[in-house]
Amino acid sequence: MSVKHIYRVVVMCIIALLLITGAFFMIYKSLDRKISIETMAVMGRLGIDDYYDLRHISITGMYSQPFRGSDTFNGEFIIDGFNFTSDGSIVAIHANKNYGSNMMYINLKGLSAGSDVEVNHLGIIFFSPRFEQFSILVFEETGDTDSLIWSKESGLFLSAPASCRHDSIEILRKLTRTSLIYGNINFK
Repeated sequence: MSVKHIYRVVVMCIIALLLITGAFFMIYKSLDRKISIETMAVMGRLGIDDYYDLRHISITGMYSQPFRGSDTFNGEFIIDGFNFTSDGSIVAIHANKNYGSNMMYINLKGLSAGSDVEVNHLGIIFFSPRFEQFSILVFEETGDTDSLIWSKESGLFLSAPASCRHDSIEILRKLTRTSLIYGNINFK
């Protein structure tokens, strides 16, 4: 065997090893992962500096990061002070980095064929992988109608992990910075 032939074999082995490693990484990354998080969050209101409240949050469910497509979460996302989040409702979140992701709680208890499905909309969530950090723009009722809104002048927000309003605003600013809709808001 010549040196040239040995060189080709070594290069081919290295390429094959890299391809196999890449394939295993893609498979590993796309596997669903059970997550269980207990954290504290700060809920505040834009435009009112002294309005903030600490909230306990519990997240349990399956999180997946497909190689192509959006991160998804299915499970429980319980927030103290929002009763419908702890009544057995399941939340399904599909990441959309440009617009945020709608947080809809679907109550499956007592559901049978022909019955109504109870759905509660909490707001728009922005999050980093596996909820290491997240911010929720919390919807509020408009009053006369069943409509829900979020106001960039005085809207409620919730960010975690945070222990003070300043940390909560910084997480909100960081996670919405690339949003096509919310990226230009002056969070104070």
